[in-house]
Amino acid sequence: MFTKEDAEKKIFDVFYAVGLDKIKNTKPTGAKIEHFEAQDGNEHSWRLKEDKISIVMWATNFEEGTRYLSGIFAAQGAFNDKQDKFVKFFALFCLGLLIETFGAIPLTMFLLKRSIYGGIAMVMVAIGFYIFFIYLSTNWKKRAQAHLLNNFKKIDYEYSKSEIKKFTGLIGKNMILIMLFILSGFMHLILVIYLISSF
Repeated sequence: MFTKEDAEKKIFDVFYAVGLDKIKNTKPTGAKIEHFEAQDGNEHSWRLKEDKISIVMWATNFEEGTRYLSGIFAAQGAFNDKQDKFVKFFALFCLGLLIETFGAIPLTMFLLKRSIYGGIAMVMVAIGFYIFFIYLSTNWKKRAQAHLLNNFKKIDYEYSKSEIKKFTGLIGKNMILIMLFILSGFMHLILVIYLISSF
């Protein structure tokens, strides 16, 4: 039978196996399940409390809850790896995308007043930068996915595609990128419409 103590030991081992100690820059000495509630489906909350990994777990049983939380740890370790340059400069990436997005429109308007060709060139440059940002983001996600699969091997669990999608969807960077690219895409569409209407 998989006990609470087994769950705590496994969670502690997984924390180190996927490199969360390096990401969080801390060395916990153990894991403690502060609260467990039996239910269908999985929900978790965890934080670093003093020198322990403090966990609140809702799951069918300790084994299933541990398996699910291990998947979340694996995703966090893969998508937040500070050795990856994209992660290291993530804030600069977001800032650059925002500057390009909101700087392109006034600059295009300024150039269009002087030359239609200048406006066209600016729109092409803006769209080129947008595509380049998507390229950088896509490559990072491919690297992170490969890292994630390697983490799964380390922790000895298998997951369905829907579970993996849910784990990666919980990563803050992924949610930020989705919102930024939707916003930026919308602004670039306005830019193109503005250019067409100026003919």
